[in-house]
Amino acid sequence: MQILINMKRPYKSFDTPAYAALRQAKQRNVQRAFHRARRSETEVGSTIKNKNERMKLNKSLLWAFLIMVVVAALYRIIPNRPAGFAPQMALALFGGSMIKDKKWAFALPLFSLFISDLLYHVLYISGLSTIPGLYAYQIPMYLCFIAITVFGFLLKKITVINVAIFGTLGSILFFLLSNLFVLIGGFGFVRPKTFNGLMLCYNDALLFYRDGGVIPGFYGNVIIGDLFFTAIVFGGYYLVKKIFTPKPSGIGLAN
Repeated sequence: MQILINMKRPYKSFDTPAYAALRQAKQRNVQRAFHRARRSETEVGSTIKNKNERMKLNKSLLWAFLIMVVVAALYRIIPNRPAGFAPQMALALFGGSMIKDKKWAFALPLFSLFISDLLYHVLYISGLSTIPGLYAYQIPMYLCFIAITVFGFLLKKITVINVAIFGTLGSILFFLLSNLFVLIGGFGFVRPKTFNGLMLCYNDALLFYRDGGVIPGFYGNVIIGDLFFTAIVFGGYYLVKKIFTPKPSGIGLAN
């Protein structure tokens, strides 16, 4: 009997308060490790989900932009369209500001311009339009849109005020560059290649926008169309983004 009691004593020593505290600590460590593993698994899953959502959003935005490019090209060939009232400058500004892949930032606005030029030329050959799609001033015109895309790189923070400022400055920049190329290339009224000749080119362009713009007799027609389509393009982008961006579920792990 004494032997059995002595044999049980070592087992009774495991019921001491110190051992019980050690056992509880081990259990807590196991539970913490389990919860950390669950959190890590959830974070990895959330990261993959967010990445997939961003890819879906980027594809949706790219398709939306491609549609805008085609629509802009078709709009540009509408007969009797007001002078300067076209979306190509806004597309170039948007491409430089919002499209991370720079080759697409340059390509898409130029693609829109090129499509409309081809359509113009088809209509011109068919006798349905007096405006040729292929013209001597074509390359300088494309260079102006490339310059607007580069200018769009500077638009980092998208706000209503910033978009309005860049839309206005982009329109002015395009006006200055395009008419400078008119002077250099000897296009238009073939003004003398002097400072006074450049001023005459700018005056010719202002008169053109004043008489043929969306508001007859208004010199501000030079920027009205660009501001209008800048608002449409950037506003359309945020509308598409809002539609395709999934709302947070609000589900998380409890501590």
